[in-house]
Amino acid sequence: MKTHKFLFLAISIFLSACTASEPVPPTARATMTASETETKTPFPTATQTPVSPTATATITPTPAPFSALEKISLQYLAEFDSDANTIAQNLGYLINGAHASNMCGPLAATILREGGIISPYTNLYDFWLLNPRTHQKILNRVFPKNRFDLTEVRTTILDYDFTENPLKAGDFLYLYAGPNGNFEHMFTVTRVDEEGRPYTVTNLNTDKGYIINEFMLYDPNAPQEGLIYRWNNRDYADLGLTGSGGFDLWRPKDLWDAGDPALTASINAVLDNAGGEWHILIKELEGKTLYARDIHKITHIASIIKVPL
Repeated sequence: MKTHKFLFLAISIFLSACTASEPVPPTARATMTASETETKTPFPTATQTPVSPTATATITPTPAPFSALEKISLQYLAEFDSDANTIAQNLGYLINGAHASNMCGPLAATILREGGIISPYTNLYDFWLLNPRTHQKILNRVFPKNRFDLTEVRTTILDYDFTENPLKAGDFLYLYAGPNGNFEHMFTVTRVDEEGRPYTVTNLNTDKGYIINEFMLYDPNAPQEGLIYRWNNRDYADLGLTGSGGFDLWRPKDLWDAGDPALTASINAVLDNAGGEWHILIKELEGKTLYARDIHKITHIASIIKVPL
């Protein structure tokens, strides 16, 4: 049996809960028809810019570390309103009240969590009605600076150059409605194809109810195609407008380091049975992480115990 030398840090048992102050409606669909309707929630949203017809975006297909996101996201497709609501309820971010109309944040976080991009202990409830204006502590914990790069854009989405700065698989975006929008939205970029077109799986309100589908966000060679363009085209106002207020983008530097799988499973079995909220870091003296459970949450020094083993 291999013997590890490591430090053990445990922070345990306290309750916390965060809710966003503004509701987050679902997004519009890249291939939507004008008969479909988007959620009309009056909040600012994100911005990104269409690419000029003559520009050629740098093509960066989905890299191997994030290739699982596509398969993970496609598990959550729902063609009908009833199915979309069932998926929202099964995500478990609310005991009561989970609905396809308020699931965009929890769905985006679920895809990131199952894809190993954010901590496996991320609380989906924190993404329900998440608002960067008031919930920076949550965002700093979920997307720590040593693991994610943050880009803040406050120009309209139609002025943002995705040729120079294309979206990548694993990106998490929060869109601000801005002066011309009527809803805000969150989504995860799940893949990028060989033509440089990014996609997301997200919820959408239509005239037949809510659905969950995969949508192309933009086409670098066809600036009037994709979800982002339609979010800013008044011909599609009935689908909802968003993006004139800019966006925040968190980009992972690598997959989340969750430690040794066998040790993780063993410790989690004990803690899940014990109950409570635990924050634990186990590292070898050489620096290798063996176990990490919700370690980026700021806690009082009195709740911290260091145990050398």
